[in-house]
Amino acid sequence: MEKYEQRIAKLEAIVEDQQKQLQLLKDTADLQELHTSYAYLLLTREWEKIVELFTDDAVAILHRRGRFEGKEELIQIFKEITKNNRGKGRDGHLALQPSIQVKGNTATANWLMYIMMLDPKGGYENTWMHGRHDMRYVRINGKWKIQYMLFTAPWPREEWSQPTLEQLANWEKNGL
Repeated sequence: MEKYEQRIAKLEAIVEDQQKQLQLLKDTADLQELHTSYAYLLLTREWEKIVELFTDDAVAILHRRGRFEGKEELIQIFKEITKNNRGKGRDGHLALQPSIQVKGNTATANWLMYIMMLDPKGGYENTWMHGRHDMRYVRINGKWKIQYMLFTAPWPREEWSQPTLEQLANWEKNGL
């Protein structure tokens, strides 16, 4: 029969392992909620709330629009994006099939993104766009934030996909 000390050590190891697994599940759920909030706040045009999901030095590279850094630039591009919504605010963004990797206080994810653009007069489905979000997150004071977002459309990438590989290389080289 095992000694009590050995049994206690095994139980402590089991509890520690389960705590790590629970933290990973919680982090994954929190990151999914963060991305869902991003898509929802984009549609509801709540700029002050949406930028709070990002770090102060966040970078977003968005399909055909360019590279944006910091909260002020993010607010401006999100306003510009939704101003041009074909459905006059009724367009829909669907983030699906996340592949999330958590490592301590950092995480990465890839999301498939579908954007439904509506007819501005009748509000009915008109056009669909698809792409992929490549994300990097950091945990700050116990709360996950978006640090980097790249939206590529279409996905899988084609030679003409936006942003192009050449654009990405130039933006990174020039710090744009």
